[in-house]
Amino acid sequence: MDNTQIVTRQEAQLGFTGSVSSLVGAVNTMAQANIREFMAASGEQFGELQIRAMEKIEALRLVGALDLAGILARYQIIREIRDGNLLAVHPGAYTTLEDMAEAQGISVTELHNIENLGGIVFPWIRENYGENGINELWDELGKSRLLEMIPVLTSSITGLQSGSQRVRQAIDTAEANAAAALVQELADLPEEAPTVHFSALPVEEQRRRRTGELLDTARQAPTVRALRQALRGTGTNNIQFLRYRPSAGEAIVIARLDDDQVAMLNRLLADHHTTVDLNLTDPGNARVREHFMPLISMLERADVSNG
Repeated sequence: MDNTQIVTRQEAQLGFTGSVSSLVGAVNTMAQANIREFMAASGEQFGELQIRAMEKIEALRLVGALDLAGILARYQIIREIRDGNLLAVHPGAYTTLEDMAEAQGISVTELHNIENLGGIVFPWIRENYGENGINELWDELGKSRLLEMIPVLTSSITGLQSGSQRVRQAIDTAEANAAAALVQELADLPEEAPTVHFSALPVEEQRRRRTGELLDTARQAPTVRALRQALRGTGTNNIQFLRYRPSAGEAIVIARLDDDQVAMLNRLLADHHTTVDLNLTDPGNARVREHFMPLISMLERADVSNG
């Protein structure tokens, strides 16, 4: 089945502010109606699991993620698709969750943001700040500042080191601030109170304090730009390209980027570029690997900064 053949006659309310369960129920009902209409119009027949997969993916497409309820609803539907292995039975033959999401108008970055918020950040907020913590954080920071915080919050909460120098720097700064705050707390205690170094605290307590410092940074930043500057510190390094001109009027460029530079490039180019990820270890890409490996080896050896 061509995934573009499903024509929607009903759309979910983008600004829906009701409960997540009500929103999910509403879009599920709409999706079921759309799939029934599609099957009736096309005359195609599908198995029960295939229909369920089609309905869930259609429901995902219908949800608008402009508010907190939309983000949480999308996470719930994505989790059902993943946990139910519904991609494997969908007639569209999606190979990855990312391919499926992009077909529904959800970028890879947005998909990862939804998964990190729903699976890591929000559960931690609920555990440490109570049931109303998520709504309060959303109200305090707003969507834009919260999205900007996802990489650092995810790294801080999981304890996993990020590939981004900016994120690692933000984590180190937050930890140093948390350690300084602990020293001040201990200084205010009676002299006979035991002294505890930050690194000696239980891991979960370190994470709680470090993540709290990051949230305070977000609260104190009046704008997304100010928050971005506070998190970046010295900023992202300039991108250096190797350029080869095979003929007049065209050029081939290649660069080695860290995660921060990739994010900067994507932000600056916005809709003016297309990225194709190459898996050079895939046997099916043997010919591509044959052509690309010399370029990659040259890049690894080259001092790009010297032009």
